[in-house]
Amino acid sequence: MTDPMTKTETGAQNLRSGRRRFRIGAAAKLCIAAMFGIVTTVSAAAITFKKSPVKLMDTGLENMEPYPGPSQAAVWVNDHRLVAGVPLKNSAHDPHNIGRTVLYDLNTGKTRELMRYAHPICWDASLGRAGAVFYPNPDNKKEQQVFALRVDSKGEIIDKKPAVQNARRGPDCDMSKDVPSLPKRIQIALRPDHGYLDLGVAGKGLNEYAVLYRSDGRVIELPIRGRQVNVFRYLNFLEEYQLDSGGGCSLQGEKCPPDIHLMDPSGHVTVITIPREVMEIMPIQRVHVVKNGLLFRAESKDKREGYLLLRDGVLHELWRPGSPGLLNPQRTETWGLETMSPDGCKVAFARGVRPSRVFVFDHCAIGK
Repeated sequence: MTDPMTKTETGAQNLRSGRRRFRIGAAAKLCIAAMFGIVTTVSAAAITFKKSPVKLMDTGLENMEPYPGPSQAAVWVNDHRLVAGVPLKNSAHDPHNIGRTVLYDLNTGKTRELMRYAHPICWDASLGRAGAVFYPNPDNKKEQQVFALRVDSKGEIIDKKPAVQNARRGPDCDMSKDVPSLPKRIQIALRPDHGYLDLGVAGKGLNEYAVLYRSDGRVIELPIRGRQVNVFRYLNFLEEYQLDSGGGCSLQGEKCPPDIHLMDPSGHVTVITIPREVMEIMPIQRVHVVKNGLLFRAESKDKREGYLLLRDGVLHELWRPGSPGLLNPQRTETWGLETMSPDGCKVAFARGVRPSRVFVFDHCAIGK
């Protein structure tokens, strides 16, 4: 797999060459990497629970259900704009409910249609790139095209052309380049000049260690197996990648709760170990590294459900279904996959009886 002429680091070598581990819970100690390069330590037993309800912004955007594109409620264009796939209301011209892609401005509350019969895949104004699934014939939902788009700083479309077949989809949001790939291997493109990840052979369980192929030619084996890499999210505020979601401990033999792995562009890995005590307080389904701590999504009939933030040893309950003045607590409601803004502060998610609506909250506003 590795070119013998290429400098390679194995997982063990990677540990010695800069991997950083921050433990939460080991020996009753909590060590979390402060998001600004500072490490703080508190007792796990001292973790306190606090209700810190956030204000929800109702965007008025109705989520497509069933959603023919990615499952997230909306895609962040920048810190103040979202794109989403929404239905066409009462339209005889959309017999199969394909919908359209719209741009929403949080500051003005205005919505603008960008593409009809299309749904966003990625949309990154900082890179000037976007991608969308387009349905040229609304009478035939099986006929699809993927477009590579160029967008301006506001997320508006400048140009579009069909995506190339062999483009690697990932945080680079570039579907215009034909990238040579190894047969049957799962490869994820990173942002410009960062290279790509190879997760192993598709259909083989992905038990190999993930490998970073850097743009400078170096090949680095990461201390995480390909099957564990299930989040390909670039954290703009940290300039690192979150590789996993923290929700895989249902697999037999997996650590529960699992560690969270961050990777910088050089291939150094930070390991954040989630405290078992938090898992006992609420059932972790997904973990996001955010600007001021760790954001948890919890789902359970019997335990606490909603979004919680672990910051400086305090577990803040930000939102839960049925909170006064918020949303209906019926479990018939859907709950769309949340997405984080580039600044690491805002969360967009869909909730409600079908069709659900897209809501936004700012967890960095806590304590202000």
